[in-house]
Amino acid sequence: MRAPASLLAIPVLLGSATGILLADGREPWLALSAAAGAALALVAALGFFSDRFAAATASAIAAGCFLGGVSIGVSGARTAYRPDLLQWFEARDAATREAPVVLEGVLRDDAAVTAAGVSMTVDVHRIAVGSGEGFRGTAGGVRVSVGGASAAGRQDEWRGGRAIRASVWLRKPTGYGDPGVGDDVRSLARRGVVLLGTVKSGALVEPGGRGTVVQEAAASARRWARLQLARHVGRWDPRSGAIASAILIGDRSGLSGEDERRLQEAGTYHVIAISGGNIAILAAIVLVVLRAIRVRPDLAAALTIVVLLFYGEVASGGASVSRAVTAACLFLGARVLDHRGPALNALAVAAAGAVATSPLAVFDGGFILSFGATLGILLGASRLSMAGADPLPRARRTHQNIVPRLAGQLSKAAGAMFVATLCAEVALAPAGAVLFSRITLAGLVLNFLAIPLMTLAQVAAICTLVAAPAAHPVEHYCGYAAHLAASGLVSSAGLVDMAPWLSRDVAPPAAWFVCAYYGCCAVLLSRRHARIGAIGVACAGALMFTSPPAVTTAGPPLPPPGVLRVVFLDVGQGDATVARMPD
Repeated sequence: MRAPASLLAIPVLLGSATGILLADGREPWLALSAAAGAALALVAALGFFSDRFAAATASAIAAGCFLGGVSIGVSGARTAYRPDLLQWFEARDAATREAPVVLEGVLRDDAAVTAAGVSMTVDVHRIAVGSGEGFRGTAGGVRVSVGGASAAGRQDEWRGGRAIRASVWLRKPTGYGDPGVGDDVRSLARRGVVLLGTVKSGALVEPGGRGTVVQEAAASARRWARLQLARHVGRWDPRSGAIASAILIGDRSGLSGEDERRLQEAGTYHVIAISGGNIAILAAIVLVVLRAIRVRPDLAAALTIVVLLFYGEVASGGASVSRAVTAACLFLGARVLDHRGPALNALAVAAAGAVATSPLAVFDGGFILSFGATLGILLGASRLSMAGADPLPRARRTHQNIVPRLAGQLSKAAGAMFVATLCAEVALAPAGAVLFSRITLAGLVLNFLAIPLMTLAQVAAICTLVAAPAAHPVEHYCGYAAHLAASGLVSSAGLVDMAPWLSRDVAPPAAWFVCAYYGCCAVLLSRRHARIGAIGVACAGALMFTSPPAVTTAGPPLPPPGVLRVVFLDVGQGDATVARMPD
């Protein structure tokens, strides 16, 4: 079996998703029952453990992992949707909800400057109403917006991991009930935010204790890198500095909404979201430097793991960063122990570990896109590369001169990039349609520019930071190279302006259609019926792109007779209202 860890990972992922869908946050018995069933299934697996009953053992292990996933999914949903903080807030009467509260907690990440002031996310530990009520322990996440002119000046004090105390007006997130749009309240809860808060002035935010040594070091590194990139890359164009910060440290707060939209429509937004490519480039640079100073291979791999773990703390970019760092550390850890293993196995271990620590990640867009793209590349790229392999024997190619050989290598690299991009796009087409109601084809072309430009921008930004303390001319030229790469990356998205049909807004496909699409993908991976699978994937993709009503999700049900229904429509330059009277 190429990836034995998939026997654990796939049932855990499916079980966690099932548990989240079944739970409404109030069934502890379901979590306990699933956990008991998982224990019994694993005991049965131990009883069957022998070569004679290999199939029964594998089935029992898969069943136990599925039930274990259901248990952690139900528990995770209950914790996320009904935390103690939310229950305390809902138990207060309407009058006391309007009063400010004093909360104490720890900042989940660095504060970010927004159009409305400064935004931060706080993991609350204690809360009190006014000065007359004592503090009570609680747990829950609050997204706080700090207003006032003094807030922006204190942004650097509010770093991830630090404790604060603030006087906050709390409110529940609003569920707008837009037809065809997911529940934003549940979406925020899955990201650990159950209440929103407002602080009138930065003066009402009191600093508390500092974070751990690692958290403080990571926050200082982020701040220093942000300043250096703004100084040496942003001097040419502030947008280039923002792009470099997004690529290197995952800070996208400086990007304008227009630039993000253009990159999303062009299908190249993934290059500014830290993921496997960025981690691979950093790991390669560290390994090359360590080997150049004659560090042993096993020690170099161990030191690279330390660098990547700290970089993951600096970037703190969510599921894509965690997945890439975990997979890289597993691979390098195997090298330290002089072991080799398939990449699929490392991906399965990373997925199972991510869901075990954060069950609601299975519905997180970053998790789905990151793992889905990597899985598509690992499964599909090898088969397509084998199908298009060079039939000429190696002996006939060794006597070519340098120019044809170089051209061959470049064409091979371009072909590999196209195959990888195609596999990722095929794997993520339904995910993009469901999550973003958009399918883009421009990425198949633009990735030939976007990926090399991202690589150049990241390497140039790293060189800028390395040269910043000492070598003035070097940092000047490196900053300019990063600016050119970042500018080219954003400019390349202009292809969608010339050919708008390459990016299309679509209706989310129905669940049965998504299952049918991935069934065709499974057939495509089989060697015997690959042609049938390819036809099925092409037809299903065309149906998703055109979005006929037969394959899309049904609209919201009409209210019963006697109910007034009012729909507000935003039509660009104005608004419209459709009213369906009770009769």
